[in-house]
Amino acid sequence: PPAPTNPNGIPKPKPLVSSTHEWKRLQHHATDVISPSHLRTMIQDPTRCSSMYATHDGVYFDYSRQQATLETMDLLFDLAEKRELTQRIQGMFNGEKINFTEDRAVLHTALRASK
Repeated sequence: PPAPTNPNGIPKPKPLVSSTHEWKRLQHHATDVISPSHLRTMIQDPTRCSSMYATHDGVYFDYSRQQATLETMDLLFDLAEKRELTQRIQGMFNGEKINFTEDRAVLHTALRASK
């Protein structure tokens, strides 16, 4: 189904991310799992360290040095999926109006465009 729109045809913004179930799960995880944990202990887990990385176009991203777990990453991915982050990023690159508070496209990519 199409997204609800304002009278001027612009899609209504979604509720604040902090009101979602996924955000609340992430908050509880941060309080119950992450806060009591120390990074020094986390980086001693070889399974965690060998799983907490990504590569893209020859760039290596090491997440193991962050105070996060595999569960943290899963919760973040769930939140990103629920908020349609991939589609929003694509909309930004396409120049779509995704800044609903100012009723315009964001210009982040324009600042980095070649001349």
